[in-house]
Amino acid sequence: VYPTMDSNRFLFGEYLVALSIIEKNELEKALTEQKSKELPIGETLVSLGFMTKDQLNEHLNYYLFQKNIIKDRN
Repeated sequence: VYPTMDSNRFLFGEYLVALSIIEKNELEKALTEQKSKELPIGETLVSLGFMTKDQLNEHLNYYLFQKNIIKDRN
């Protein structure tokens, strides 16, 4: 079950923190790591062990779905 959120107001990492999927300090570490590896944030979170590939796919799909719904309403 997903809460309804305006995903247009959140970047994906912030969205995951807001849903308590990851902790804020994990996002900060991933953002630092992302700069050196030049990977998308989701892949960086998986590589650091903060979420699984299945969790990434599930939450990224929902996040993008929410963005598209909001975009279509405007």
